[in-house]
Amino acid sequence: MVKIENINVHIEQAKKEQQHTMYFENDVMKQYVLSKYTPKVDAIQRLGDERGNKQTVWIILGFALGYTVRELLDNVSEEITIIVIEPNEELLNYQMQYEQNMELKEKANIHFLYGEINGEFREKLSNYIPTKEINNIKIICMSTYLKFYFEYFEQIKTVIQDILCFRIIDMNTIRKYNKLYTKNVINNRYAIEKSYRLDKLKDMCKGIPALVVSAGPSLQKNIQYIKDFKGIILVGNRTLAPVLEQGVKPDFMVIADPKDAIFDTTRGTMQADIPLISNDNANNKLVQEHQGKKYFIQTNANSQELLGIEGIAKISMGGSVATLCASVAQYIGCDPIVLIGQDCAYTDMKIHASNCSNDLIGEESNDSSTIKTSKIWIDEYYGGKILSSMDLISFLRWFEEFIERSPNLTVINATEGGALIKGAINRPFKDVVEEYQDIIVPNFEEYDQRVECKVPVDERLHMLTGILKDIMKEAKKAQELSEQLKTEYKVYKGMRPGKIASLVRKLDKLDAKIKEQGETKNVVKMIFSSLENETKTSLTNKAKIGESEIEAGIRIAIESYNLYSNITEACKEFIDIIEQNQDNK
Repeated sequence: MVKIENINVHIEQAKKEQQHTMYFENDVMKQYVLSKYTPKVDAIQRLGDERGNKQTVWIILGFALGYTVRELLDNVSEEITIIVIEPNEELLNYQMQYEQNMELKEKANIHFLYGEINGEFREKLSNYIPTKEINNIKIICMSTYLKFYFEYFEQIKTVIQDILCFRIIDMNTIRKYNKLYTKNVINNRYAIEKSYRLDKLKDMCKGIPALVVSAGPSLQKNIQYIKDFKGIILVGNRTLAPVLEQGVKPDFMVIADPKDAIFDTTRGTMQADIPLISNDNANNKLVQEHQGKKYFIQTNANSQELLGIEGIAKISMGGSVATLCASVAQYIGCDPIVLIGQDCAYTDMKIHASNCSNDLIGEESNDSSTIKTSKIWIDEYYGGKILSSMDLISFLRWFEEFIERSPNLTVINATEGGALIKGAINRPFKDVVEEYQDIIVPNFEEYDQRVECKVPVDERLHMLTGILKDIMKEAKKAQELSEQLKTEYKVYKGMRPGKIASLVRKLDKLDAKIKEQGETKNVVKMIFSSLENETKTSLTNKAKIGESEIEAGIRIAIESYNLYSNITEACKEFIDIIEQNQDNK
């Protein structure tokens, strides 16, 4: 017996079988985790009859002496991904002393997580769940663990839900905007070609506070103090006008949105001579109209690969213009980073500050039914609870993890409303302004340097078009070979191994030939990523438990055909986008 966090953990010999069982005991109750008589049978029964497929990701909440893990390895697949979560390391290590469990720690496909649920924990758990398997997850929770570690596992369930929801949001975003992203990069090509290098400003503002101005409902509470703020001011397109109305010219305007609505919400301020920091795939209308100096950052579109331009900074975006502003502030060395208008919630049942809205463009009003249908309550800035949504919570989680990843950086939440951002210091904006007065901001123009182009961007796109046409030809051949391979397995049932081996060799050669185009590999992946995700997440493409060699061959042939079909479609889409937008300057 060992005592772990006020819980006595007992491991003893089972009454009927040559196995061990385990029970928990505290001042209130004693309960077996598994049957005292037949623990292994009990554990296996908890898995249920539906075992998923060979690619199913199993999340096991409570190791329970490892019987469920071994059952999955023995009767589903030795390579199946298993994530085991224990409340603490001591409890896991105690169980490792029994049933030859130590050998499980050596398996690369079994992941053990335990202890504090922080940003590192969330990141590891997220990394263990492949995007292609988000529809293919099974969770097993030992009921006794829930009784003794209820709060811990409730948090775990929330983390799992967040990971899956945010991954789905990301996939849906890619699916919805992938073509638009690519179109915007191509239409932004001349602006990117003439832009300045943001990396030359890296760490230039050490010890200088940065203010990130967001459009949350609380912005109107304290924006009037911005005129006395000494430091770097970063705004989004929606908050540029309210800041200018205070007689303040921000240091940078940051944009990220690819949609045309961003052009309208900027509210006629494009003529202001304010440096612009933009995603390479941001709305091309706004990029073209904006009159200030331009810096670009690389995102999913990967403009360096696409346009052959070097010197474009790579900075984490995080999903919103506010998170991008914070990343930029950290990138150029600012400390502290001060947030205003960053509600991450529906303060006073509003979506945004009224001085940041534009009713002329038909956007959602502050009494939108979106608020009424949102049912997620989270911790509020001043205590209590406040209503939010999954999208807003994703930004909140980003800020919390950003703070956790940056232990030497001070983040001050001066929003004075909205959600509680854990790790940030809550302070009134007026007090922050009064504290930071003796600040000298560097002259950024002294560090101006243009990005570098290998070749003119139009020449680069013409070259890529030619390469992708060649890839389409090879992919078409690979589709035909995949069909032949399926026929060999389906009709001849693997009876002609020589023919199968020949087809596989030919497919391997074509695959190698396509991959030789290393310079365009990421470009192709960018274009067909949404199609690829749809194919890979489909449960119909998974390896079934106990499938025969013939069934496996047919499945692999179908997967191969779908892969090359997607490559063909991706290349065609890319070429069409170039041809449709080649005259836009």
